[in-house]
Amino acid sequence: MAPFHLDWLQVEVSALCQGRCLYCPVSLLSGRRAGGLMALETFQRLEPFFSSTDLVFLQGWGEPLLHPRFWEMARRARAAGARVGFTTGGALLDEANRRALLESGVEIMGVSLAGASDEVHDHFRPGNPLDLLDVNLKRLKVEKGRSGEGLPDLHLAYLLLAGNLRDLPRVVDLAERWGARQIVVSHLSLVLSTALEEDALPARPDAWPRVQAVLEEARERAGARGIGFHAYSPGAEEAPQPACTENVLGSCFVSARGDVSPCVMTNLGLETGGGAEAAHCFRGRVIPLLPLVFGNVGDRSLREIWHSQAAREFRQAFGTRIEGAFREGRGLPEPCRHCYKLYQV
Repeated sequence: MAPFHLDWLQVEVSALCQGRCLYCPVSLLSGRRAGGLMALETFQRLEPFFSSTDLVFLQGWGEPLLHPRFWEMARRARAAGARVGFTTGGALLDEANRRALLESGVEIMGVSLAGASDEVHDHFRPGNPLDLLDVNLKRLKVEKGRSGEGLPDLHLAYLLLAGNLRDLPRVVDLAERWGARQIVVSHLSLVLSTALEEDALPARPDAWPRVQAVLEEARERAGARGIGFHAYSPGAEEAPQPACTENVLGSCFVSARGDVSPCVMTNLGLETGGGAEAAHCFRGRVIPLLPLVFGNVGDRSLREIWHSQAAREFRQAFGTRIEGAFREGRGLPEPCRHCYKLYQV
């Protein structure tokens, strides 16, 4: 059979969330999304391929810890030989979940942030209060030290917005307090309303010089304390880059329903029909959101879907762009033509 290997496999075990973040499809498209939790049967269909995957990342648009069998899933993925990670809002990291985390062998845990102060973070991420997150992560740090466990590596995932830009350097203080090894800064690439364009930095070229200055300040502070710092520029490129930051040549996304897509941006879990169409904003224009699904693991194996004609043609389009170093829209699949991910370096 054709060789099969993935750099990472993103598995949406939960499409539900107790949070109501101001920018997230879970909040903004709640009446049009299917939602739900991944069935264990669907997860089991993926298990034979975990050994051919470097990293299994158990998170999509929802909160993974809402799945009652999340830790079983994490252990099963780990037992298959893959590295395992997930991202959480942190509010559900109570004593039981922290104990399960330390026993699971999970190697990476990302924690989502949108501010370094209660006022800012809680404004953008209602349902995931920073004071509760602070309590949970300080206790986790103590419990890791007491148990001698080096895992998981804690990463802080900071969504940089115009309204929380000034907080970014202070995230280094939180990383040190909680024992985080890395800060990963991302930008709001999926802008689901015109009201969000004010905060979406890829749509704000007027703010880019200030953004670069703040990024450099935070990078220097992190480096001085031995904390890793990774960030893209918000979108200063005029033309799309040849490659995508989502690594579409070496990874894919499986939704809670079992649908396989090139990345999470091409699969918001919308209900089919019934007026479920959605749109997003890109450089001042309102653009239809075009989902892209190669198949469902309930019908075919992940290997078969990965090697399907639609999936191969999609990857070939990006391979051709990379080989030719194309920096314009030539050959881009239609759902990718107006995605801010392609404009970040």
